[in-house]
Amino acid sequence: MRKFIIPLLAVLLIAGGAYAIFGPNGPGAQSAPSPVPTGEPVVPPLSVEGRVVPAQEAWLRFERSGIVTAILVDEGDTVTAGQALIQLDDRLQRAAVQQAEANLARAQARYALLLAGASAEARAAAEAALQVAVAQATQVALAVVPADEQAIAAQLAEAQAARTRLLAGADPDLIAQAQAVRDQAAANLAAQQSALAAAKVNAQLAVEQAANVLRDRQADYSRIYWENEELRQKLGEDELPQARIDAEAAALRAVQNAEVALAQARVAAEQAVQAEKEGLAAAEARLREAEARLAALLSPPDADQLAAIDARIAAAEASLARLRGDPRQAQLAVAQAQVAQAQAQVAQINAVPREEELAIAQAEIAAAEAALAQARLELANMVLRAPFAGVVSRIELHPGELASPATPALLLGDLRTWHIETTDLSEIDAARITPGAEVTITFDALPGVTLPGRVRTIQPYGVERLGEIVYTALVDLQAYDQRLRWNMTAIVTLTDTNR
Repeated sequence: MRKFIIPLLAVLLIAGGAYAIFGPNGPGAQSAPSPVPTGEPVVPPLSVEGRVVPAQEAWLRFERSGIVTAILVDEGDTVTAGQALIQLDDRLQRAAVQQAEANLARAQARYALLLAGASAEARAAAEAALQVAVAQATQVALAVVPADEQAIAAQLAEAQAARTRLLAGADPDLIAQAQAVRDQAAANLAAQQSALAAAKVNAQLAVEQAANVLRDRQADYSRIYWENEELRQKLGEDELPQARIDAEAAALRAVQNAEVALAQARVAAEQAVQAEKEGLAAAEARLREAEARLAALLSPPDADQLAAIDARIAAAEASLARLRGDPRQAQLAVAQAQVAQAQAQVAQINAVPREEELAIAQAEIAAAEAALAQARLELANMVLRAPFAGVVSRIELHPGELASPATPALLLGDLRTWHIETTDLSEIDAARITPGAEVTITFDALPGVTLPGRVRTIQPYGVERLGEIVYTALVDLQAYDQRLRWNMTAIVTLTDTNR
């Protein structure tokens, strides 16, 4: 910390020399009463070192790692909020988006197919098969072709076993797994509801806090404005002190900054609300899918499937009867069984989709939509965009390099307004300074340039540095020089200090 403190003794010596020259015995002196000491100590001015900083600055980083493919701006470029700055290799993310889009289209097509039912061709084929079975049933074959009794018996046993499995329902292990998936999905939904609700409440509280700050700044500005109006009425329009004019301008800027902060808080609150909607929608979709799958496992056997198996059993029994009994009666039984099987096929094709099937298809669509939204978000994260309008001050990446969240990529600053930041005020100096104090500012790089300023804030919390507690102060420039540059060294001299 560089400080230039004029010792009290030097001040007294200079004052004594001046008195010796211009006092009662000095040349050209006139008789005057001796000065009466006030008893107040002389407080020397305070000078501290600071640096020039912009109104807003930020080191931008990527949210995920990737290879840099293009730097879209140069150092010194002025960019707008939302403008693309750096591009990462996004081929995998684009492929993931295409895959997610295809999965969504497939899920939607499956749902549409369930709603539409079987095609006209399939219905016609089933009806034709039924007619053929009915025609064959009207004929009685005189001859019976020898068949393998063992093979038909095996077919009968397999059909009977299939019927037993269908009536018994799903495997208990599969049901337990489906229940576990359903419970996990419910737990995830509850966790999402809690976390997203908390984030939304915090964002809404931030809006209220920003609104309160804005009201305070508006009240300050209104007070200063009307005080100045009263002074203008008393002193005249051109006689208002510059300090009052500066105070009014500073209060107006504070109102504008508070309005920007409130707008940003509202945007954050809207984003929290949207995040809650999307997060809950995805979690609810997964829960619906799990519940639908569990319901399908627990649902009773499908009547059409049972009828088809019964038809297979009847056909096998008829074949055995044909082999073991009267050929004519056996052939007739086979033909009747074929008619029953064809009827069951027609009924199955013409049946409307079950609610469980539709629920599963809808859940698959919701899951595909959530996966597509996630893939698009991952693709958007491959481009670094400017969060606010400003000037690109530094670029830390080059094409072909690996970018990661731990590595800063680009420094962006709003250079339209400059401030002076001091970070080495001792606790003694911090106690002497108050916000609003007028200062003068000089610069090592600009000899002869002195600009006026005013202390905006002093950090309430001090940090330890090299065994000393130091504080940060922010000073607003009341005038500017076009040669000012970011991080230039500045000397802030404060004469209006607390004692």
